[in-house]
Amino acid sequence: MAQVSGLFRGLMPPLTTVAAQNSILFSTYGASKRWWLEHVQMAPSNADISMGGVYFSGVVSGLTCSVVTIPSELVKCRLQVRLIFFFPPPLFFTQCKY
Repeated sequence: MAQVSGLFRGLMPPLTTVAAQNSILFSTYGASKRWWLEHVQMAPSNADISMGGVYFSGVVSGLTCSVVTIPSELVKCRLQVRLIFFFPPPLFFTQCKY
């Protein structure tokens, strides 16, 4: 049982990060599509969106997701590097030749 629990150890932080990233991405994408339809195409929200609108919505959602998630990824990477220096890998892994 200890081997199975070790498999899932540390799984929650990446899962919550991915869930937050996807929620930001899709909510921003939907909001920017609605904005494009109402303000640029002057069409109702159930109308078909143009390719320019899809491009605009993708750019806005991608930039927003990047701006929000990059600081958290930077903190995560710095913590990982710091942990490697405090707890170096076992000698076996440092002597492996690939």
